Amino acid sequence: MGARAGALVLMMSIVFVASAHSQDHNTAPDTKTSAPPAAPTPRTGKVENAKLIHRVEPVYPPDAKKAGVSGTVVLNAVIAKDGTVQKVQYVSGPKPLVQSATDAVTQWRYAPTTLNGEPVDVKTNISVVYNLDAAAPSAAEESAAIDPQYKADVMRLLEATHYREAAAKAAKASFETSRAKLEESFPDTPSKDKIIDSFASRMVDLIQSQEFADRIVIVYHKYLSDDDVKNLTQFYSSPAGQHFSAAELDMIEGLGRAGNQVARDGLPGIFKGLCNDYPELQGKAKFCPAPPENTPAAPETPTAPSLKTPPTTTPSPAPSPPPQP
Repeated sequence: MGARAGALVLMMSIVFVASAHSQDHNTAPDTKTSAPPAAPTPRTGKVENAKLIHRVEPVYPPDAKKAGVSGTVVLNAVIAKDGTVQKVQYVSGPKPLVQSATDAVTQWRYAPTTLNGEPVDVKTNISVVYNLDAAAPSAAEESAAIDPQYKADVMRLLEATHYREAAAKAAKASFETSRAKLEESFPDTPSKDKIIDSFASRMVDLIQSQEFADRIVIVYHKYLSDDDVKNLTQFYSSPAGQHFSAAELDMIEGLGRAGNQVARDGLPGIFKGLCNDYPELQGKAKFCPAPPENTPAAPETPTAPSLKTPPTTTPSPAPSPPPQP
């Protein structure tokens, strides 16, 4: 929906974890880049190296992880004048990890490399390290690697969308919806209701903590450039943006209801069409019952009797008049 939606989704994940008592232990591969790109050899002058400003973490392929494949994938790439990564070529490393590394690196963005103040294309090697034993970095460690100015810009965007108030409101509503499940998680004691209320209040405090804000910045940094963040802030600071921000939660709920209604209204017709188009489903799919075994054949439509044309009679010739005397 909008910039605040990411924060709300993260908040809902926290609520779900709290209610279900489950955690996700997946870790991202340890990654690093090689030395800054070298200046192009045909030209000489003062060089200012490219700086990585947007990095997408590669996904450790499940099959490779299960098989214990690890190591360093080295890719040769061209960092274009606009900072995009192009012409990525495999140099060395475990083959099962190459596609994962390539998919991630092609989404990276650099500040342009300049030569005598002019942007230039440069070639460089990029190393992506996959370590099975690497622990997932903490929010503080990931946050420390992000430019402070970018963090400040994201916080201004979140303030423009009133995300703290929205997150607290949505969290309280979610806890009320899931209260029955929470009650199952706590023993029956004299203060059970107060304990659940205290639990929900402390979770809301966690959602409004600095760690929560750091996590939002980390996610935004993976997908949005600083210019994207600034443009979104400009929109959400406008009257239209403020109106949209105020209505966003209600719109999400309304769109969900609309989608459910469309599905409920349309599914019977879809199922009926599938049964008609694919007779093999009859008796095998719940939505497509088998036809009765002894279904009487439809009576034949009686044929209308043919209409015969009555025979044509030829009139007898008139008698000749008698001869005159």
